[in-house]
Amino acid sequence: MGPFAPKCVYNNLKQIRLTYVGYMFGVFVEGNIYFKIFKEMSTRMRKDKAIAYILLIFIGGFIGLHRFYLGKVGTGILFLLTFGLFGFGWIYDLFTLGRQVDNYNYRLAYTKSHGI
Repeated sequence: MGPFAPKCVYNNLKQIRLTYVGYMFGVFVEGNIYFKIFKEMSTRMRKDKAIAYILLIFIGGFIGLHRFYLGKVGTGILFLLTFGLFGFGWIYDLFTLGRQVDNYNYRLAYTKSHGI
């Protein structure tokens, strides 16, 4: 575990709990930060797991369309040029794409809630 290891948990109360444990500035810290996901967050901006998996499996996983969909242009170009990292990246994304979509949506909610 690094010096500061946050963990995000989405619960049914429409809020995100950020749990952190570790050392910060030489002091051991542990606690939770809660912030609400705004209902006015546009659904157009959120990404859907089903669409991401369709892009990965059926349409263009080996050329990185799912990566472009999640705003990961750099790795999208890398997938495009290396045919899905020679298939290994495609297999990796097959197991981690749901988490990648969740992380995108969490970052979106965080930026909306903090006005960033």
